Amino acid sequence: MLQRIQTIYFSLAFILSGAYFTTKLATIGDGLIVRATQITLNESVLATPHLNIWLLIVYPCICMVFMGTCTMLYTKRPLQMKLCGASILLTTVWAVLNFVQIDNIRLHEMPEATINYNIGSYLPVAAIAFLILAYRGVKKDEELVRSVDRLR
Repeated sequence: MLQRIQTIYFSLAFILSGAYFTTKLATIGDGLIVRATQITLNESVLATPHLNIWLLIVYPCICMVFMGTCTMLYTKRPLQMKLCGASILLTTVWAVLNFVQIDNIRLHEMPEATINYNIGSYLPVAAIAFLILAYRGVKKDEELVRSVDRLR
């Protein structure tokens, strides 16, 4: 049901979450590049068994499942509002976890280096903004339906 604005907001949040996997998250020091799927130092992939890099892959996928489910539940607005709230919470945890994991990578690999966050680190924050807008749209639709039911 594309005529609802919240569907567009859910889709934009989903697209931003998918773009997270294709962008650089951060550059640490001169040559350490952090992506969601790998960490490279001067074009060679680093093996980091001491870090939970899988969290940067699995957690966004879980958030994307919630966003996709919210998009498909347009006929069940109360459930859609609950799942959207859960999605906002999960995406907020993902955004915080993203910055914590990048800082842990810096501490283990290059403790004295500085972190330059790239656009990929801020994509979860933008997704949160679109999810909040979508929640407001669903809530407005639910209030409209309830007001029409009162008139009957």
